[in-house]
Amino acid sequence: MPVLESTPLYRSKEVDLLSAFITDDITTTVPALIVHGYKSIGKTYTLDSFFNNRLSPRVKKTIIRCDECVTKRVLLQRCLKRIREDSGIPKSKYSENVSYRGGEVTNFGGVCENFENFIIAMEQFIDETGYNEPHVLVLDRIDQYMEIADDLYTAFNRLHEQSTVKFLTTVLVISGDLPKEIVTSSVPQIFFKAYEPDQVLDILQSQQLCEFNANLRIPTNIQVDFWNQYTKIIVDLFFSYTGSSMNVLIDICYELWEHFTKPIESGKYQPQDFLKIYREIRTSILDDNVFSQSSVEPYNETESNKTNSSSSFDLPVHSQFILMACYLASLIEPKNDLQMFSKLKTLRAEKSNKKSSPSKPSKSSRQQMTRQNIDTRLLTPGTFELERMLSILTVIYRNESSSLSASIERLHMIEEENDNWDKELATFTLNANIDVNSQLATLASLGLVQRTSSDVLSSQARWKCNMSWSTAESIAKELNFPLKTYLED
Repeated sequence: MPVLESTPLYRSKEVDLLSAFITDDITTTVPALIVHGYKSIGKTYTLDSFFNNRLSPRVKKTIIRCDECVTKRVLLQRCLKRIREDSGIPKSKYSENVSYRGGEVTNFGGVCENFENFIIAMEQFIDETGYNEPHVLVLDRIDQYMEIADDLYTAFNRLHEQSTVKFLTTVLVISGDLPKEIVTSSVPQIFFKAYEPDQVLDILQSQQLCEFNANLRIPTNIQVDFWNQYTKIIVDLFFSYTGSSMNVLIDICYELWEHFTKPIESGKYQPQDFLKIYREIRTSILDDNVFSQSSVEPYNETESNKTNSSSSFDLPVHSQFILMACYLASLIEPKNDLQMFSKLKTLRAEKSNKKSSPSKPSKSSRQQMTRQNIDTRLLTPGTFELERMLSILTVIYRNESSSLSASIERLHMIEEENDNWDKELATFTLNANIDVNSQLATLASLGLVQRTSSDVLSSQARWKCNMSWSTAESIAKELNFPLKTYLED
């Protein structure tokens, strides 16, 4: 069979294999087929092209996006419902109710609890309608299904053996390696090879995805030349990172198109000056933001703060407060907790107003260097108990968090209006708002804190902060947290 013009580039061999395995004759078509290969290399696109241009219109098709199904029941229910609809048989020809456990289920949500019930519902549909036309069921991205799909692989591959459903051909579309359940099965397989760089370039250049502003009135041939040069630069720069993932490369083409066309729209360059444009903007396009879309910016941050921000920590505010509590618990001796964290605002005010000359050190103190005489920034962090850290966390979050602390005038107003303010502060706990234990476990996995005992439930388990002074100071600046005020002099 000659290759049609609509056949995807470099996929004619795969389309020929599909034509050999899937036909309009039930006696010659395969009962099951596996299509596999790496992500975003045209598996779904090639199947759609095959169904629309090569496959006989007599063959019905049903395509299920398995990554959109939450549970097995939802997946099987969607398969049953879509097969009925795509068969073209009116609903009046068959019963909506399904025989289930000796009775009829009228609620569709109770159908297809497992694969056995799916077969019962399909056989009932066949008995009532006599449907026997060739039908293709495509389970796209079944390996990305949200539950474990090990039993579904073998169940769909053996559907013909354990039921009277003979008209259905199941196509499993898998990205990556084959699961162990079907790697040794006799089901036919079609492997999609990854694209080479020149093949990726040809695919991108076969259709111009991005267009110039219509007001520029650039001739078509010049636009095509510019697009060809543009895609060549994109492939040369980013193929080592993206590989043959077409979706990522297409997203990059859309992302950087404005950078290349903006100098043309401003009148600074002409479309023929592509190399000059590239030399001017190459530093701005080789940026991590081209790939990363995970940077989360604070809610109320102004534009000036966004441009001047140089934060290197992508941690939630609560996690940063936990790190501050761990750092203070590691450096401050437990005997000084009452002095440092009890009614701290009052103590700081008295300390700042009190002016006293330093006393002359005695001879004995000059001879012996203690922990109190050493700058806190030079000390090695010690270990601490988890309960002590949580107590410190409650105090510093209550005193320093922008969502809880307020000006002195506002506190006085609240005290006048509410006599229970002191009681509310005394009973405040951070555990009621967030899951501290989960965030602490995340920080431990990042190596910022560590547990000295492998047994979590052991009474001897202690924790230690692994941050240096510079790291702690950087996080404190982000939080506007007065770290030095809490440390011992």
